[in-house]
Amino acid sequence: TWVLPENDPEDGYVLKAKLLGAGAVELEWRPDNPPTWTAVTSGPYAAISNSQILADTSGGAFTINLPSSPTNGDTIRISDPTSSWTANNLTIARTNGSHSINGVASDFTASVQNITYELVFYNNNWLILIPASVIGG
Repeated sequence: TWVLPENDPEDGYVLKAKLLGAGAVELEWRPDNPPTWTAVTSGPYAAISNSQILADTSGGAFTINLPSSPTNGDTIRISDPTSSWTANNLTIARTNGSHSINGVASDFTASVQNITYELVFYNNNWLILIPASVIGG
């Protein structure tokens, strides 16, 4: 079974196949040059929309500030590359008081090591997508 994308691609996108299991394949448009990961070892660090961050807190806790003027659908990936977030927490901070993180009007403390969070902005809220491995999936 092939699942075709419903929309036309943007410039710079290519068609990629994703195996869904049981012989099913989903096709999706992906950037031809996906974003690279940026290593960050201290803060505060100002994240930009649609970026990927390796937040190395092995030298001490610090803060990553979310963009203040994101648009719906903007994403940010933040990963713990050195298994340090349990010992040295990473704070993911709101920079716009009208925004929330997972529906809560406060900053988020990342304290689980070896994890990558994906944050997606929608209607003044940064949704944190938690990997299935964290919730037992």
